Amino acid sequence: MTRKARCLYGLIMLALAGCASPGSQADLAKPIPPGEARIVVYRNDGIYESLDWVPVTFNGRQVAGVGPDSLFSRDVAPGPYRIDVIAQDLWPDTPKTVVAAAGETIYVKIAVFRNPSSNRSTTDSAGPVFVPEVMDPAVARRDIGELARGAGSQ
Repeated sequence: MTRKARCLYGLIMLALAGCASPGSQADLAKPIPPGEARIVVYRNDGIYESLDWVPVTFNGRQVAGVGPDSLFSRDVAPGPYRIDVIAQDLWPDTPKTVVAAAGETIYVKIAVFRNPSSNRSTTDSAGPVFVPEVMDPAVARRDIGELARGAGSQ
């Protein structure tokens, strides 16, 4: 990637991070509106994996961004949703499809992996790989609870 393209990508990511509306535990405590479902997207990898904020899409439309130890939620109409990220590095089978039912909460964790094609000996190495993972609600609630405890201790 050229320097100009990297600068442009960086500016776009900064703009998206500024527009993102990170959520909180309080947002999740609100009741789901009648006839809607809730999709909660989070990252709990901490700052050691990647500081990048990653734009998240539902059905190809960008809805927010998620960064280290953050979350957001969206109340949505019931139906199928293709959840994906907009990232520099492409990875197979990244998008996940869920079918949201009224009253249901779906949890999606954005996992961060080191790109196996990155070469540490060059300055233009590939960045991390971000992959949405549909999570078991009990595991996700535990992960999100740990986010809240971590934020309170900083």
